[in-house]
Amino acid sequence: MKYEGYVPTHKLPLRPGDVVTIPQGISFKSTHPKKGSGVTGRSYKVRVDHILNGFKGSADIGGNTRVTNPEVRWGGAGNYWKWVDINDIREANLSLFEARERSLNAEV
Repeated sequence: MKYEGYVPTHKLPLRPGDVVTIPQGISFKSTHPKKGSGVTGRSYKVRVDHILNGFKGSADIGGNTRVTNPEVRWGGAGNYWKWVDINDIREANLSLFEARERSLNAEV
């Protein structure tokens, strides 16, 4: 399942306090003044502090609609917030990953 734009809390697969895996090679953002964004260099586990539900605004004059997917946030090093798109977290999309793994195993 893909979570796009605003998603009500009761429809999100994760909750504050859940431990999730942040995979290597995905984009993250941070409130850290020197490391405001980047790509994860390794996989690691974090405890979810809170989740932002996403946003889907109305179209502007040019017809563009601003869409922000739900974001999973946790406290990072130095007490700065870090966050990633919920769609990049394996635990939020287990059914998609399980299907993909089965398909890869079937090819071997």
